[in-house]
Amino acid sequence: MRGQECPGPFIASDRRWDSFRISLRPRGFTLIELLVATAVVMVFLVLAVNMATDTLRQSEAVNAKLRSNLQARLVMDWITRDIQTAVVRQDGGEWLRMEPSTLSAGIDLPACKLMLFSQAGELHTTGNQTLSGPAAVAYQVAYCDPITLDVTTRQQTSLFRMALDPAYTFQEGFVANKPVNLQTELWNVLPTGVGVVKPENVLIQNIAGFQIVFEFVSPDGTTHKSSAAETFSAGVDGKVRVGTGGSASEYPAARVLSAEVTLWLLDSAGARALKQGTLATQDFFTRYARPFVRKIAIQTQ
Repeated sequence: MRGQECPGPFIASDRRWDSFRISLRPRGFTLIELLVATAVVMVFLVLAVNMATDTLRQSEAVNAKLRSNLQARLVMDWITRDIQTAVVRQDGGEWLRMEPSTLSAGIDLPACKLMLFSQAGELHTTGNQTLSGPAAVAYQVAYCDPITLDVTTRQQTSLFRMALDPAYTFQEGFVANKPVNLQTELWNVLPTGVGVVKPENVLIQNIAGFQIVFEFVSPDGTTHKSSAAETFSAGVDGKVRVGTGGSASEYPAARVLSAEVTLWLLDSAGARALKQGTLATQDFFTRYARPFVRKIAIQTQ
């Protein structure tokens, strides 16, 4: 009818407009979508943390290995200097002695004490004088606190180096006594405190073993090797002696050629296990200790 409005087309257009406006509204995430996204992010975070942890662990292992190599080289340099210039004479006295020992530190660790006269030169200050010259030197392994020397707390296996001043060395070792046993006649009768290990004598800490094998030649040209488990001495009555007492083997006029030094260093896990007393003998040296070996020629005799 004329004058009347037709609502149909306008109603249809309004509905289309409403649906268009609804489609333009921002659509939110469902709970499942949020959970899936969170799970994916967590997986990536865990992977990233694991990769970072592995990288740090590998870096620490590499740094520890480098430190061990450097420490072992420095200690071996000290020992090499002393052994290379060791004085071994055939004048009736003992000039070189190695005594094996075993440290009971939750596990039996191989160790020894090395005593010799080194010509490398040692600086000592006595009063207002600084002396330099050959010195009696001893290397010894001890299981104790390297700072306080207490054997009951914070125990560590440490290698100590002790040296007498040149004046005392000449008085007691080279000239006066000509001892036939460096341990009992020289180091055991020193003035109070001189022959006792001190914190300043520590060369290296956290070692698992210290052994020495000597190579020597008899006058007929036969080459022999000592055992790390037997006492070795040179110089008494012009002989090399392996072992002690009546079972000792003697080699008259033999000449010492070299010393093979083996030093085992503990890693951080082994050091902790040693302190806690949780070590197992069967896998100790394969899991926690790294061997460093050097063969040192003896130049002066």
